[in-house]
Amino acid sequence: MISAKVLNQVQLLCKHVRNSSSTFGNIQVVIVGDFFQLPPVSNELLGDRGNFYFALPWFEHFFPHKLNLHVIHRQDDPIVIKCTNELEKGNPSDGTVLFLNSLDRPIQDEETSIHLFARNLEVDLFNYNKVQTIDGMLKVYTAVDEGAHPYLNKFLAPKKLGLKVGCRVMLVKNVNDVLVNDLRGTVVELNNESVDIEFVLEKKHITCNISATIFTIFDPVDKAVVAKRVQLPLKLAYGITIHKSQGLEKVTVNCEHCFQPGQLGVAVGRAMSVDGLKVVNFTKYLWKKHPANVFKFYDSI
Repeated sequence: MISAKVLNQVQLLCKHVRNSSSTFGNIQVVIVGDFFQLPPVSNELLGDRGNFYFALPWFEHFFPHKLNLHVIHRQDDPIVIKCTNELEKGNPSDGTVLFLNSLDRPIQDEETSIHLFARNLEVDLFNYNKVQTIDGMLKVYTAVDEGAHPYLNKFLAPKKLGLKVGCRVMLVKNVNDVLVNDLRGTVVELNNESVDIEFVLEKKHITCNISATIFTIFDPVDKAVVAKRVQLPLKLAYGITIHKSQGLEKVTVNCEHCFQPGQLGVAVGRAMSVDGLKVVNFTKYLWKKHPANVFKFYDSI
């Protein structure tokens, strides 16, 4: 999901640090990724259109060696693998459509399932409704903000974070080398200015105190911080966006608004087994093919 603009900025920085005129300052670089998954993320503030980086003028010269890796490690079910690949490329067969429709059924321990959505709006609504079902007092942590609302609305940490003991949460920022962005845990205690969260790391349960941190947005044109938020680096995690998800044992994919190329394939591919996968609101008109230059890139390997 790295854009052409971001990768080019990285290589320019490497040239500067190495005091070299060569691409990447003549550092050896290995890139691993999948252009059939979600497209690069655009950023209007940075003037980044979200173009694929293989279109950069120096890309072919600097990366002459390309390998297409075919072995799947997350799943071993050939039907799920075939389904994921077809959805990512935007050409699902009739068999894949039937398979996806068959996944709209109850699964074991469904209450522990993570729900994947295409948009933050559906995530926030789902999480709000889930936390209301938990017994106990709701404690609201309100952020301290500076800046204009259009910028403040871009922060992953919410303006108001309502939590209860026992609710699921996810870190939205690296706290240290161990407590990293996207790590999920369970609230065990609500303090005045902080929250105690139980995380499972390498099959060990650890409890950590999470306090507020600073989030900022920098405008490269004005060369100034245009928005700042002081808030707990957490959000509820009963539902998350497809962008934020990784390998999941129990997952329910809500296909509504999945209009980006590769998005449905990425969502289904997050499941580690078919037994733990549920798919709702699927129609065969949702998928969208990637631009022709993506297919051309793979054909050239």
